[in-house]
Amino acid sequence: MTQPRWSTAMTGNWGYVLEGLEEGLSGAESLRQFRAGGGSIRTQDWYYLRRVGTEMSTQSRRAEGWEDTLTLPESVYTEVDQNFRRDYKATATIRGYNTVTGRMETRKYSVSDDQSLSPTEWMDAIVDQAKRYDIDLEMPGSRIMRIDYQRKMVV
Repeated sequence: MTQPRWSTAMTGNWGYVLEGLEEGLSGAESLRQFRAGGGSIRTQDWYYLRRVGTEMSTQSRRAEGWEDTLTLPESVYTEVDQNFRRDYKATATIRGYNTVTGRMETRKYSVSDDQSLSPTEWMDAIVDQAKRYDIDLEMPGSRIMRIDYQRKMVV
């Protein structure tokens, strides 16, 4: 399917198409309601946007929860010649608000495990580690700046 250049009407009314999809309305019914409310768009543009929205919704449902089930592949980890206690390690550079000092700080926090984890599991472990050191990542300006994944070198 060729992808047309989106007109101003398409760009401006994209949200109404998505709303019709979320409400479970048919294409004809959502277009009728849109026009009854004073909206204006070419019929073919409406249905093109509807196809795009339906495809996005389908892909979103497929992708939902993927990071909870996915373990990072071995290629993501940098092999290092260090004697970790465990086989896998994630080190994050975090800029966060220290609740004890009342200041923003940038520090590195490391967590390790005996197996490769999903991105969500690594992130949860890193956030828990930062909290142990009184870092509040909920404060504005707090963020995880970088995560390095490492694996103990197999000899």
